[in-house]
Amino acid sequence: MSLTRDYRADLIKDLRSPVEAAQYINAVLEDGDPEALALALRDVALAGSLQLPREESEALCRLKTSLEKAGLRVTITVS
Repeated sequence: MSLTRDYRADLIKDLRSPVEAAQYINAVLEDGDPEALALALRDVALAGSLQLPREESEALCRLKTSLEKAGLRVTITVS
């Protein structure tokens, strides 16, 4: 009997909540890794909370970088 669980299935389930999705994306935004942000956006999209094609995900990552260079920070909130 295995004592490990598939974290990904639980993650995707949790990300169906807009609050959880926002917290997840904000945590990744704080980390500052564009590749991690792209993966997080895909995770949220997979959970069904977000419809975001890959091109738009990459554009958001570039926008984040540009805003940070201007001294601005991106945050996600639940509407």
